[in-house]
Amino acid sequence: KSVKVYFCLSVVALAAVIHFEYKKQKDFYNTMITLQTKPFEVLVLCNFVLVLTDLLCLLFIKFFFGELRTVEVSYLYEQFIQSLVSILIVFYFLSIDITDKKC
Repeated sequence: KSVKVYFCLSVVALAAVIHFEYKKQKDFYNTMITLQTKPFEVLVLCNFVLVLTDLLCLLFIKFFFGELRTVEVSYLYEQFIQSLVSILIVFYFLSIDITDKKC
């Protein structure tokens, strides 16, 4: 139930931010630029993307695996966290500028 409430609040927050910026800018292009540059708006957009990703993952699991036991769900979450940490570590090492190294 709390996930549904959080999803609804995220949708409402996203709609409110988009509506407020569109009323202020009165132009679609300027609204999109503003949504990408202001920190609070970016935070709301990222929050919505994370909530939407979580919802899509839950639907994917429900569609392909059906009802899962608690042990299976916890195993999937552990694997997801491990994969996420691995991806973040790879992104960190790939973002290091290797041109500063002296041979």
